[in-house]
Amino acid sequence: MYTQPKLIIQPRLTEIAEGMDVYDDDGVQVGEVSAVLFGAGKAKTEQSSEADMINAVWETLGYSTDLPMALYLRLYEEGFICVDRGTLSRDLIVLPTQIDRIFSNSIFLTVEREALLTIYPSGAPVQLEMDNLGN
Repeated sequence: MYTQPKLIIQPRLTEIAEGMDVYDDDGVQVGEVSAVLFGAGKAKTEQSSEADMINAVWETLGYSTDLPMALYLRLYEEGFICVDRGTLSRDLIVLPTQIDRIFSNSIFLTVEREALLTIYPSGAPVQLEMDNLGN
């Protein structure tokens, strides 16, 4: 018996707005969207300077942060959403590949909160777990 392959449609960042609630794959709320950077795409990224990519990420976050250049490149090319977790918690970065679905005013992720990249402002100690970001 032939079964048709499952079509996976990834939500677009254009469907996301500030203030939307974000839930991990266990249904636990991790915060709300504070900013969105739409991906520039591969062609534009290849033509952009490192300074342009870094500035675009910093502008979206609202502050500067120290990240590996490979991560700036990926965030600029693919885009991301910044998740505000509240006053006493650090912001989180969600990549488009970590978004499962969008329903009403909520975003549901394919990963647990611990798998998301935590962002620290420049000067703060940084511990990145790049392996959590997938491909």
